[in-house]
Amino acid sequence: MAGDWIKMRVDLKEDPTVFKLAEVMNVDELHVVGCLFCFWAWADKHAVDGRVDGATSRLIDKVSCTNGFAAALVSVGWLSIDETGANIPNFDRHNGESAKERGLKNARQARWRLGKDAVVDGGVD
Repeated sequence: MAGDWIKMRVDLKEDPTVFKLAEVMNVDELHVVGCLFCFWAWADKHAVDGRVDGATSRLIDKVSCTNGFAAALVSVGWLSIDETGANIPNFDRHNGESAKERGLKNARQARWRLGKDAVVDGGVD
């Protein structure tokens, strides 16, 4: 389905928080990026306004295929878990339909600018 995608930054591997997660988990940064992809894809499907009722650390570890991933996310402030479920801070900034619409609009604008610059730089009138 065309709408089944999540937003990920191209520089995510170099994010200081990803380095911290890798250090806390004793894995490399690409492993963390893979865990984040699995977790964010799952959250995109199951979270409502950044909350997944009933989610536990164990479930998040299972979703990410890595023991200790939920605890690492909590330690850097990218997740909070209580007895009723999990909360993902700033979820609406990166997930959900409005974030996807913003991402698509930005990509269209970048393509348009690239095409415009090519005509100007190429000397074609």
